Amino acid sequence: MSLSSTSSGDTSYLTYADGDVVLRSTDGIDFRVHKCVLSIASPFFSDMFNRLQTDSGARTIEIGEDAAILDAILRFTYPTHTIRRIKELDEGISLILASRKLQCGRATHLLSKDLEKIIAARPNPLDAWALATWLDIPDAIGPAKAGFMQRYDRKRHGLPESLNHVNVMEYAKLREEKDEREPPKMFYR
Repeated sequence: MSLSSTSSGDTSYLTYADGDVVLRSTDGIDFRVHKCVLSIASPFFSDMFNRLQTDSGARTIEIGEDAAILDAILRFTYPTHTIRRIKELDEGISLILASRKLQCGRATHLLSKDLEKIIAARPNPLDAWALATWLDIPDAIGPAKAGFMQRYDRKRHGLPESLNHVNVMEYAKLREEKDEREPPKMFYR
């Protein structure tokens, strides 16, 4: 596996001179990679390559992700690279959704760990819970739920946009549990 790079502007993308398949991003960047690595790393790619059996050189396959996302997923997937870290929530969301779609288990696991830290740092506990629930990051859901139970104040925190991605019944259960834990409010005239 000899690593080379494909450049576009100031960005270098992952590609291998000896790769036997070309993945093309939605923005037209080609990634020459290895079927065997991707087949081991992802049932999605394994199934795709089994259906596209061909011996005639490196075949080009269109992948429904842009170059930045595809490059990041490949860097998480290939065992030869230092592990890439995610520091921004939006990037992490895009990457974890793509890694799940492409069934890249290692990438999903590593992204979940990074997102767990990012979610834990969210100032709005309902936002943290909604993100952890929507993105299905089990190790973040429990602490985010505890934070919601202890610290959430609707007047101070408001309703986060991330709540739009959560099933209404899950949110209703969370609210009900919080309401059951809170002492009844006394009203005096």
